[in-house]
Amino acid sequence: MDNVNVVIVTHGLALRLFLMRWFQWSVECFEESQNPGNCQLVTMNKRKDEGHSWMELEENDRRALCLSDACAVPRNVRLHRMDSVCGMKGDFKPR
Repeated sequence: MDNVNVVIVTHGLALRLFLMRWFQWSVECFEESQNPGNCQLVTMNKRKDEGHSWMELEENDRRALCLSDACAVPRNVRLHRMDSVCGMKGDFKPR
């Protein structure tokens, strides 16, 4: 899963809805955010620390979406070791 890149091409509102669900933003954070500009790229980067991994928005993308600091960190995030999913190592295959 380390070498996987995903490209999502969508409109601003759909992008914000996707990010809201992914990062578990509150309704207030969603309503305060703004649509990105035309053809603007928004990048989610994978971060790793001691076997845990998670996704974060780049700082310039958070500013472009007008996200407050309260929306910077996903709520209710549980970090999982990727090698502990279903007791498998290597490729993760969702059920």
